[in-house]
Amino acid sequence: KPRRSEHPLGWLPAARAPSFLYAPACERTGQLLCPPNVPVALQVSLKAGSRSAMLWAAMLEHLLPGLVAARRTLAAALAEGGPGGRLARYTAEWIEHEELRLGCQPDAAFFSISRSVHMFAEEAKIGLPLALCPTCCRSGAGRLRVVLVRSPLARLWSFYKGYWGPSKGHLLPGGFAAFVQRVLPAAVAAGLWGAGGAAELGMVAELGHEWSMGACNASLFELTDLQHVAPAFLSPPPAQRPLLLGGEGAAGQAEALVEQVALIFSLEDVEGSMRRLELALCRPPWRHCAPLPAFPDRHAEGGAEGTAEGGAEGGGGAEGR
Repeated sequence: KPRRSEHPLGWLPAARAPSFLYAPACERTGQLLCPPNVPVALQVSLKAGSRSAMLWAAMLEHLLPGLVAARRTLAAALAEGGPGGRLARYTAEWIEHEELRLGCQPDAAFFSISRSVHMFAEEAKIGLPLALCPTCCRSGAGRLRVVLVRSPLARLWSFYKGYWGPSKGHLLPGGFAAFVQRVLPAAVAAGLWGAGGAAELGMVAELGHEWSMGACNASLFELTDLQHVAPAFLSPPPAQRPLLLGGEGAAGQAEALVEQVALIFSLEDVEGSMRRLELALCRPPWRHCAPLPAFPDRHAEGGAEGTAEGGAEGGGGAEGR
Protein backbone atom coordinates (compact mmCIF):
# COMPACT_ATOMS: atom_id res chain seq x y z
CA LYS A 1 0.00 0.00 0.00
CA PRO A 2 1.51 3.40 -0.92
CA ARG A 3 2.45 5.68 1.91
CA ARG A 4 -0.11 8.32 2.76
CA SER A 5 0.81 11.97 2.52
CA GLU A 6 1.80 13.90 5.61
CA HIS A 7 0.88 17.45 6.55
CA PRO A 8 2.18 19.47 9.53
CA LEU A 9 -0.34 19.99 12.30
CA GLY A 10 1.50 21.93 15.00
CA TRP A 11 3.88 24.45 13.43
CA LEU A 12 2.51 25.29 10.01
CA PRO A 13 5.02 26.56 7.44
CA ALA A 14 3.90 28.85 4.68
CA ALA A 15 1.93 27.09 1.95
CA ARG A 16 4.69 27.99 -0.51
CA ALA A 17 7.31 26.12 1.57
CA PRO A 18 8.22 22.57 0.47
CA SER A 19 7.82 21.27 4.04
CA PHE A 20 4.12 22.22 3.91
CA LEU A 21 3.38 18.80 2.39
CA TYR A 22 5.29 15.52 2.43
CA ALA A 23 3.85 13.09 -0.13
CA PRO A 24 6.38 10.41 -1.15
CA ALA A 25 3.95 7.76 -2.43
CA CYS A 26 4.35 8.50 -6.15
CA GLU A 27 8.14 8.75 -6.26
CA ARG A 28 8.76 5.79 -3.94
CA THR A 29 6.52 3.51 -6.02
CA GLY A 30 8.02 4.61 -9.35
CA GLN A 31 4.90 6.48 -10.45
CA LEU A 32 4.28 9.92 -11.91
CA LEU A 33 2.38 12.87 -10.48
CA CYS A 34 -0.70 13.35 -12.65
CA PRO A 35 -3.08 16.15 -11.60
CA PRO A 36 -6.45 15.32 -13.21
CA ASN A 37 -7.16 18.86 -14.43
CA VAL A 38 -3.77 19.55 -16.10
CA PRO A 39 -2.47 17.18 -18.84
CA VAL A 40 1.01 16.72 -17.39
CA ALA A 41 2.80 13.77 -15.81
CA LEU A 42 5.56 14.92 -13.49
CA GLN A 43 8.56 12.61 -13.17
CA VAL A 44 10.35 13.39 -9.93
CA SER A 45 13.77 12.32 -8.65
CA LEU A 46 14.88 12.50 -5.04
CA LYS A 47 17.03 15.55 -4.20
CA ALA A 48 15.85 17.20 -7.43
CA GLY A 49 13.13 19.42 -6.05
CA SER A 50 10.97 16.43 -5.11
CA ARG A 51 9.17 18.10 -2.18
CA SER A 52 8.60 21.27 -4.19
CA ALA A 53 7.24 19.15 -7.03
CA MET A 54 4.81 17.39 -4.68
CA LEU A 55 3.57 20.71 -3.40
CA TRP A 56 3.29 22.03 -6.96
CA ALA A 57 1.26 18.96 -7.96
CA ALA A 58 -1.10 19.67 -5.05
CA MET A 59 -1.38 23.27 -6.23
CA LEU A 60 -2.16 22.13 -9.80
CA GLU A 61 -4.84 19.83 -8.36
CA HIS A 62 -6.30 22.62 -6.14
CA LEU A 63 -5.76 20.58 -2.97
CA LEU A 64 -4.40 23.35 -0.74
CA PRO A 65 -7.77 24.79 0.42
CA GLY A 66 -8.79 21.27 1.49
CA LEU A 67 -5.50 20.76 3.32
CA VAL A 68 -5.94 23.96 5.29
CA ALA A 69 -9.56 23.10 6.13
CA ALA A 70 -8.54 19.59 7.24
CA ARG A 71 -5.89 20.98 9.53
CA ARG A 72 -8.35 23.38 11.15
CA THR A 73 -10.96 20.64 11.61
CA LEU A 74 -8.54 18.17 13.14
CA ALA A 75 -6.87 20.74 15.37
CA ALA A 76 -10.25 21.80 16.77
CA ALA A 77 -11.35 18.21 17.33
CA LEU A 78 -8.14 17.23 19.11
CA ALA A 79 -8.23 20.33 21.29
CA GLU A 80 -11.41 18.97 22.86
CA GLY A 81 -9.72 15.74 23.87
CA GLY A 82 -11.88 12.65 24.23
CA PRO A 83 -11.88 9.05 25.54
CA GLY A 84 -8.40 7.56 25.44
CA GLY A 85 -6.68 10.85 24.68
CA ARG A 86 -5.61 12.65 21.51
CA LEU A 87 -3.84 9.76 19.81
CA ALA A 88 -6.74 7.36 20.33
CA ARG A 89 -9.21 9.83 18.88
CA TYR A 90 -6.93 10.68 15.96
CA THR A 91 -6.47 6.98 15.17
CA ALA A 92 -10.17 6.12 15.44
CA GLU A 93 -11.65 9.10 13.63
CA TRP A 94 -8.96 10.02 11.09
CA ILE A 95 -6.99 6.89 10.16
CA GLU A 96 -8.89 3.67 10.81
CA HIS A 97 -11.97 4.52 8.76
CA GLU A 98 -9.79 5.07 5.69
CA GLU A 99 -8.20 1.64 6.04
CA LEU A 100 -11.64 0.06 6.45
CA ARG A 101 -13.01 1.89 3.42
CA LEU A 102 -10.13 0.64 1.28
CA GLY A 103 -10.46 -2.91 2.59
CA CYS A 104 -6.77 -3.09 3.52
CA GLN A 105 -5.31 -6.34 4.82
CA PRO A 106 -4.66 -6.30 8.58
CA ASP A 107 -0.88 -6.17 8.24
CA ALA A 108 -1.02 -3.29 5.74
CA ALA A 109 -3.52 -1.43 7.89
CA PHE A 110 -1.37 -1.92 10.98
CA PHE A 111 1.71 -0.58 9.19
CA SER A 112 -0.15 2.45 7.87
CA ILE A 113 -1.78 3.28 11.21
CA SER A 114 1.46 2.78 13.14
CA ARG A 115 3.40 5.04 10.80
CA SER A 116 0.69 7.70 10.89
CA VAL A 117 0.64 7.66 14.70
CA HIS A 118 4.44 7.89 14.78
CA MET A 119 4.48 10.88 12.43
CA PHE A 120 1.73 12.54 14.45
CA ALA A 121 3.33 11.96 17.84
CA GLU A 122 6.95 12.65 16.90
CA GLU A 123 6.70 15.32 14.21
CA ALA A 124 3.17 16.75 14.57
CA LYS A 125 2.31 15.68 11.03
CA ILE A 126 -1.08 14.29 10.10
CA GLY A 127 -1.67 11.46 7.65
CA LEU A 128 -4.05 12.65 4.97
CA PRO A 129 -6.99 10.78 3.43
CA LEU A 130 -6.44 9.83 -0.19
CA ALA A 131 -8.82 12.55 -1.37
CA LEU A 132 -6.26 15.14 -0.24
CA CYS A 133 -3.19 13.38 -1.65
CA PRO A 134 -1.64 14.24 -5.03
CA THR A 135 -2.81 11.85 -7.75
CA CYS A 136 -0.34 9.25 -9.06
CA CYS A 137 -0.35 7.41 -12.37
CA ARG A 138 1.90 4.73 -13.81
CA SER A 139 2.40 5.55 -17.48
CA GLY A 140 1.26 9.14 -17.98
CA ALA A 141 -0.57 8.09 -21.15
CA GLY A 142 -2.15 11.03 -22.97
CA ARG A 143 -0.14 13.53 -20.92
CA LEU A 144 2.94 15.63 -21.46
CA ARG A 145 5.71 14.06 -19.40
CA VAL A 146 7.69 16.66 -17.48
CA VAL A 147 10.99 15.47 -16.03
CA LEU A 148 12.41 17.59 -13.22
CA VAL A 149 16.20 17.64 -13.33
CA ARG A 150 18.95 19.22 -11.28
CA SER A 151 22.72 19.37 -11.58
CA PRO A 152 23.90 15.82 -10.73
CA LEU A 153 26.75 17.18 -8.65
CA ALA A 154 24.34 19.44 -6.73
CA ARG A 155 22.07 16.45 -6.05
CA LEU A 156 24.95 14.39 -4.71
CA TRP A 157 26.21 17.20 -2.52
CA SER A 158 22.71 17.94 -1.19
CA PHE A 159 22.19 14.31 -0.18
CA TYR A 160 25.65 13.97 1.31
CA LYS A 161 25.52 17.22 3.27
CA GLY A 162 21.94 16.85 4.43
CA TYR A 163 21.85 13.17 5.36
CA TRP A 164 24.60 10.73 4.47
CA GLY A 165 27.55 12.69 5.79
CA PRO A 166 26.09 13.51 9.23
CA SER A 167 24.57 10.06 9.78
CA LYS A 168 27.00 7.69 8.02
CA GLY A 169 30.05 9.75 7.10
CA HIS A 170 32.12 8.05 9.82
CA LEU A 171 31.88 4.80 7.83
CA LEU A 172 33.83 6.21 4.91
CA PRO A 173 36.94 8.36 5.44
CA GLY A 174 37.68 10.84 2.70
CA GLY A 175 34.60 13.03 2.81
CA PHE A 176 32.41 13.91 -0.15
CA ALA A 177 34.91 12.90 -2.83
CA ALA A 178 35.20 9.38 -1.41
CA PHE A 179 31.40 9.16 -1.12
CA VAL A 180 30.95 10.00 -4.81
CA GLN A 181 33.66 7.53 -5.79
CA ARG A 182 31.86 4.71 -3.97
CA VAL A 183 28.16 5.44 -4.35
CA LEU A 184 28.03 5.71 -8.15
CA PRO A 185 29.46 2.22 -8.79
CA ALA A 186 27.08 0.86 -6.16
CA ALA A 187 24.15 2.46 -7.99
CA VAL A 188 25.35 0.95 -11.28
CA ALA A 189 25.61 -2.47 -9.65
CA ALA A 190 22.03 -2.08 -8.34
CA GLY A 191 20.78 -1.34 -11.86
CA LEU A 192 19.88 2.27 -11.11
CA TRP A 193 22.41 3.64 -13.61
CA GLY A 194 22.98 2.69 -17.18
CA ALA A 195 26.38 1.09 -17.71
CA GLY A 196 28.89 3.89 -18.07
CA GLY A 197 26.35 6.52 -17.11
CA ALA A 198 28.31 7.65 -14.10
CA ALA A 199 31.48 7.93 -16.17
CA GLU A 200 29.66 10.14 -18.68
CA LEU A 201 28.86 12.63 -15.95
CA GLY A 202 32.55 13.27 -15.44
CA MET A 203 31.92 14.15 -11.81
CA VAL A 204 34.35 11.71 -10.30
CA ALA A 205 37.11 12.71 -12.66
CA GLU A 206 36.43 16.32 -11.78
CA LEU A 207 36.97 15.43 -8.14
CA GLY A 208 40.32 13.83 -8.96
CA HIS A 209 39.30 10.18 -8.56
CA GLU A 210 39.26 7.30 -11.00
CA TRP A 211 35.83 5.77 -11.44
CA SER A 212 35.63 1.99 -11.69
CA MET A 213 33.35 -0.86 -10.73
CA GLY A 214 36.16 -2.07 -8.53
CA ALA A 215 35.40 0.79 -6.19
CA CYS A 216 31.93 -0.59 -5.51
CA ASN A 217 31.14 -1.45 -1.90
CA ALA A 218 27.42 -2.11 -1.74
CA SER A 219 27.51 -2.82 1.99
CA LEU A 220 28.00 0.90 2.67
CA PHE A 221 24.72 1.90 1.07
CA GLU A 222 21.07 1.11 1.60
CA LEU A 223 18.54 1.10 -1.22
CA THR A 224 17.25 4.52 -0.17
CA ASP A 225 20.80 5.90 -0.49
CA LEU A 226 21.05 4.64 -4.04
CA GLN A 227 17.60 5.98 -4.92
CA HIS A 228 18.76 9.44 -3.89
CA VAL A 229 21.54 9.38 -6.51
CA ALA A 230 19.66 7.52 -9.25
CA PRO A 231 19.43 9.49 -12.53
CA ALA A 232 16.24 10.67 -14.16
CA PHE A 233 17.23 8.85 -17.36
CA LEU A 234 19.17 5.60 -17.79
CA SER A 235 20.33 6.87 -21.18
CA PRO A 236 20.52 10.37 -22.67
CA PRO A 237 17.01 11.64 -23.52
CA PRO A 238 16.13 12.34 -27.16
CA ALA A 239 16.99 15.83 -28.35
CA GLN A 240 14.11 18.25 -27.88
CA ARG A 241 13.47 20.12 -31.10
CA PRO A 242 12.45 23.78 -30.85
CA LEU A 243 9.76 25.25 -33.05
CA LEU A 244 9.30 28.98 -33.53
CA LEU A 245 5.73 30.08 -33.15
CA GLY A 246 4.71 32.03 -36.22
CA GLY A 247 2.46 34.99 -36.68
CA GLU A 248 3.78 37.02 -33.78
CA GLY A 249 6.80 38.74 -35.28
CA ALA A 250 10.44 38.04 -34.55
CA ALA A 251 10.38 39.79 -31.16
CA GLY A 252 7.41 37.79 -29.94
CA GLN A 253 8.53 34.39 -31.11
CA ALA A 254 9.27 31.75 -28.48
CA GLU A 255 10.41 28.17 -28.43
CA ALA A 256 7.89 25.36 -28.03
CA LEU A 257 8.54 21.65 -27.89
CA VAL A 258 7.00 19.31 -30.43
CA GLU A 259 7.11 15.54 -30.79
CA GLN A 260 9.09 15.27 -27.59
CA VAL A 261 9.23 12.23 -25.37
CA ALA A 262 9.63 14.45 -22.33
CA LEU A 263 9.92 18.12 -21.49
CA ILE A 264 12.95 18.85 -19.33
CA PHE A 265 12.19 21.10 -16.36
CA SER A 266 15.50 22.41 -15.08
CA LEU A 267 15.66 23.57 -11.48
CA GLU A 268 18.59 25.77 -12.49
CA ASP A 269 16.22 27.64 -14.83
CA VAL A 270 12.76 27.52 -13.27
CA GLU A 271 11.52 30.65 -15.02
CA GLY A 272 12.58 29.44 -18.45
CA SER A 273 11.25 25.95 -17.77
CA MET A 274 7.87 27.35 -16.74
CA ARG A 275 7.72 29.39 -19.94
CA ARG A 276 8.55 26.37 -22.11
CA LEU A 277 6.02 24.20 -20.29
CA GLU A 278 3.17 26.68 -20.67
CA LEU A 279 3.96 27.14 -24.36
CA ALA A 280 4.06 23.38 -24.95
CA LEU A 281 0.78 22.82 -23.10
CA CYS A 282 -0.97 25.55 -25.11
CA ARG A 283 -0.18 23.82 -28.41
CA PRO A 284 -1.90 20.76 -29.90
CA PRO A 285 -2.69 18.17 -28.78
CA TRP A 286 -2.93 19.58 -25.25
CA ARG A 287 -4.48 23.02 -25.88
CA HIS A 288 -4.29 23.80 -22.18
CA CYS A 289 -3.60 27.53 -22.18
CA ALA A 290 -4.56 28.43 -18.63
CA PRO A 291 -1.66 29.88 -16.59
CA LEU A 292 -0.01 27.52 -14.15
CA PRO A 293 0.76 28.34 -10.50
CA ALA A 294 4.35 29.36 -9.93
CA PHE A 295 6.72 26.57 -8.99
CA PRO A 296 7.34 26.70 -5.21
CA ASP A 297 10.60 28.20 -4.02
CA ARG A 298 12.77 25.26 -2.95
CA HIS A 299 14.52 27.48 -0.40
CA ALA A 300 11.37 28.94 1.20
CA GLU A 301 10.84 27.63 4.71
CA GLY A 302 8.85 29.00 7.58
CA GLY A 303 6.14 31.60 7.63
CA ALA A 304 3.06 32.37 9.64
CA GLU A 305 -0.05 30.25 9.60
CA GLY A 306 -2.04 33.18 8.32
CA THR A 307 0.21 33.39 5.28
CA ALA A 308 -0.41 29.76 4.40
CA GLU A 309 -4.12 29.88 4.92
CA GLY A 310 -4.55 33.20 3.19
CA GLY A 311 -2.65 31.95 0.16
CA ALA A 312 -4.60 28.71 0.01
CA GLU A 313 -8.04 30.14 0.52
CA GLY A 314 -7.70 33.45 -1.28
CA GLY A 315 -6.83 32.12 -4.71
CA GLY A 316 -7.72 28.45 -4.57
CA GLY A 317 -4.06 27.51 -4.44
CA ALA A 318 -0.66 28.54 -3.20
CA GLU A 319 1.59 31.00 -4.90
CA GLY A 320 5.33 30.42 -5.10
CA ARG A 321 7.86 33.17 -4.69
